[in-house]
Amino acid sequence: MQAESKFTLVTQSFGREYEYRRVTLAILSFYCFADKDVPTLLFTDKPGWFAPYLQDFPVQYVLLTPEKIKTMRGEIDFLHRMKIALIEEAFQLSGTHLLYSDSDTFFLGNPAAYFAGLDESKSYMHLHEYEFEYLRNMALPAGKTFRDFLDIIENRKIFLSDGSELPLNACHSSWNAGVMLLHAAHSRWIPDVYTLTEQ
Repeated sequence: MQAESKFTLVTQSFGREYEYRRVTLAILSFYCFADKDVPTLLFTDKPGWFAPYLQDFPVQYVLLTPEKIKTMRGEIDFLHRMKIALIEEAFQLSGTHLLYSDSDTFFLGNPAAYFAGLDESKSYMHLHEYEFEYLRNMALPAGKTFRDFLDIIENRKIFLSDGSELPLNACHSSWNAGVMLLHAAHSRWIPDVYTLTEQ
């Protein structure tokens, strides 16, 4: 595959049958619009469950064992750290640009056109959620975690994987990561993403 023109759909589903059903809808809706030769990497604990539904499509299954899930969650035992590990492995397996999609997503059109604007300095995420300033006055007790996050970025030094400091403040923003378009060259930033997540 040539990274300039090809991409891979990456998604995940594990743990419960309703999750398998959701990701099946996501993948089938993708192939309603996308070229049938675009590959999909599906990270799952039950590859055999999908065979009757996805056998006509270029889906490659990556087995999620309990041990692998534990490793992906890392020492901080963080569920969303798994997404970083999935994307890292998908870059290694595919050698292409990636369209990452959560399992609760479905497609209303062909996303291939969005890759035309993708380059080494640009990626896409689903939706702008808020500037971090918004977290300052979130109602307690539910807002405690969000306020703590704001306190960390304003009052501690945040570092990248090479030890350099990353200046963050309340003017920066949160973006929803349910859908992401990533250039193949973005794989070089995975160590930084792990480092930031663990901080």
